[in-house]
Amino acid sequence: MSKLSPKICRFEPRTTGTAPVSSEDVSTALGMAASRPAGLLLRAKWAMDYQAAVAFVELQVERTEKRIARRRWKPKNKLAVRPMVWLAMRELGIVRPSRVYGSTGYELGAEKCGGCDGVGRRYSRRQEKNIQCERCEGSGEKRWTDNERASRCGLHHTSWAGNWADLYDWMLEDMRAMQRKAVAQMWVLLADVHSEHLDEKRDGHGG
Repeated sequence: MSKLSPKICRFEPRTTGTAPVSSEDVSTALGMAASRPAGLLLRAKWAMDYQAAVAFVELQVERTEKRIARRRWKPKNKLAVRPMVWLAMRELGIVRPSRVYGSTGYELGAEKCGGCDGVGRRYSRRQEKNIQCERCEGSGEKRWTDNERASRCGLHHTSWAGNWADLYDWMLEDMRAMQRKAVAQMWVLLADVHSEHLDEKRDGHGG
């Protein structure tokens, strides 16, 4: 599953003889997969819907600010919340800085690890063989240090430890949980669509 939109997604028929899942089925499932924030997050990652990414950021900023209020924490720099959400989107491989020259925004897609160029392995001259990349631990994705996170959010690294770090850890896990739940629900819906098709096909043969 890479780019799942009706216009650009293609599903080839299976050799089993059962009907393939159409891109329209996937788009419908993505729309119904979960609550609105999770659905937007899933559409941004799997359907490459940039507007869904923007809408999700707005909702997540609102959710995060409510969490801050419930904790009765009064941060000096509330403006750090929005770049923090975008950074979490980058860490989850949903957006990356735009590669268009002169642009200061984002585009959809994951960032590659600078140590292995996204492969997960690199050649070690000392050992004279390919080894697992230490930077990304074999994932191929860019990893962030706390100092880098603080800088991206407009915070001094000394102020990151504590409330900001805890808040960011919560945000990452919250977004991961949204993805897991939405993906599970999407596959249930796709299974239902497939099952209904088989029932219709069976009934047609029976008639």
